[in-house]
Amino acid sequence: TRLERLDLDELAELEDSEDDQILEHYRQQRMQEMRAQVAKERFGTLEQISEPDYKSTVTDASTDVWVVVHLFREYIPECKLMNRFLSELAQEYRATKFVKIVSVECIHNYPDANLPTLLVYGKGDMQSQMVRLDKYGGMRAKKKDVEKYLVEVGAVDPSMKRSMKDESEDEDEPVYFDLGKSQAVMDKPMSYLQKHPSITRDRVAKFLADGQWKDVNIHASLYEARASGSPTIEMEMWSAPGQDRPTFEHAVKQEFAPIQVGHMFGPSWVQIPAEMEGKHVRLLFDPSCEALVWSDRGEPLQGITGDGGNNYHVDYTVTKKAKRDEHVRVLYLE
Repeated sequence: TRLERLDLDELAELEDSEDDQILEHYRQQRMQEMRAQVAKERFGTLEQISEPDYKSTVTDASTDVWVVVHLFREYIPECKLMNRFLSELAQEYRATKFVKIVSVECIHNYPDANLPTLLVYGKGDMQSQMVRLDKYGGMRAKKKDVEKYLVEVGAVDPSMKRSMKDESEDEDEPVYFDLGKSQAVMDKPMSYLQKHPSITRDRVAKFLADGQWKDVNIHASLYEARASGSPTIEMEMWSAPGQDRPTFEHAVKQEFAPIQVGHMFGPSWVQIPAEMEGKHVRLLFDPSCEALVWSDRGEPLQGITGDGGNNYHVDYTVTKKAKRDEHVRVLYLE
């Protein structure tokens, strides 16, 4: 054979040449792999979308790539936590598309109790979903929990993960939540809350309850002064006949009868008492159902939800700086 006729020097030279060819082969192969990976890594951020974008951005796009959709509401802490996780995962798994959308834009009347919700799309259809973070401890959930779920359903490929920073740092750093102008910090362990959860829940309930503890809990600090009845609040009511909803223009022309607190709701005439001058004044009105505040010009101002529950919201800001000599405010509540 050819090798049998070569001396030691010739064999050594051939060996070096063979090594070079093998290295070049692997180099070319690795370059092709890197080019292919770069071609796939088209994303890298958590993008917010709206309802009109959903089909093209999610359903249609998922025929070629995996798409992870976060249904969220801005004021829910668990959603803020999930957004932080997904923002980091989007940088690490750039071949997967990560998007977020306000829950009620994606699914009308979608309950906040189911948030955060993840929808995982692939092959042009939804392949999996995660509802809430309860399985991972709620606010104690870690990014690695969500990452493991996405790996298991096939939405992200561990072999294509980009290393962003030391994972141990991620586990130990506090979690920050933007609460308007203030900022709350939650440390990792929370053992003081979890050791006796029933006692903690009971204490929190008493702090918020509108009952025997009302004079010493959060309710005692919410408002500097309260006023009810004439001349601060004078109410009149007109009940629309039948089941058809009247127009605003028709309703305000009808004859209204005086009522007291506890009666069925109607329009309210608000007059600022002396002790509230210069203060932020709110109208508290619990219709024991959903209601809508209208201006005297027929402008819808704000929704109200009464009768307790998670969505309880019965205050409307009349003015942020009250003046005694300003004109009487006329509001209609439907």
